[in-house]
Amino acid sequence: MLPGDDGLTMLSKLRDDPVTEKIPVIIISAKTTELDRVKGLDLGADDYLCKSFGVMELVSRVKARLRGKQQSHAINMIEIAQGMEHNSQSFSDSAKDDFSTLFAALTEISGLTVRAFTDNNTELAMNVEPLEEVIDDLTKTIRDKHIDRLRRGECSPELGVYLSDLLINCERVSDHCSNIAVSIIQIAKSSMRSHVYLNELKAQRSKQFIGAYNSYHEKYRLSA
Repeated sequence: MLPGDDGLTMLSKLRDDPVTEKIPVIIISAKTTELDRVKGLDLGADDYLCKSFGVMELVSRVKARLRGKQQSHAINMIEIAQGMEHNSQSFSDSAKDDFSTLFAALTEISGLTVRAFTDNNTELAMNVEPLEEVIDDLTKTIRDKHIDRLRRGECSPELGVYLSDLLINCERVSDHCSNIAVSIIQIAKSSMRSHVYLNELKAQRSKQFIGAYNSYHEKYRLSA
């Protein structure tokens, strides 16, 4: 049993909070009736696991949920690329280079998040948020560079729609990774106030955070 609120109440609070509403949730419960499972899923749980179960099953279910979250955005990006090809649209070489850097950063944050969860490694999880902030910086810079190209007549508004849609999906992948990493850290600290943790983390700017941010910023630097 959980102290204070029960699991379904906590799930409702997570889904009602814009900061945590998209965090994947798997209910682990001794309540095994069909009605109990339906209640949990209807409230927004991504999966329902009845006790008792093996650790390997739990890890596999979590990995499956993470793949589902990532794949939905990956599918969106594939469809955007197909739309560009169908309409004979292509980004400039500069934009292609920028997206190559951004995708490399997304690949690293996704792998980092999965390893942090699989190993229950809070040290790895602590590196996710600095990289997520670097990815936010990258998406902002890519948008700004696109606006500059528009002003110089080197790009079209139509391409701007594709670029914006791609960046939104990249940001969502990064945000999912951040939410998962925060949950790993907060569970280790026996607290689920993820928005408080994020605010404190960014306000304190610990040496570890700044060092990781600077390292990722240098690694994923865009060309001028």
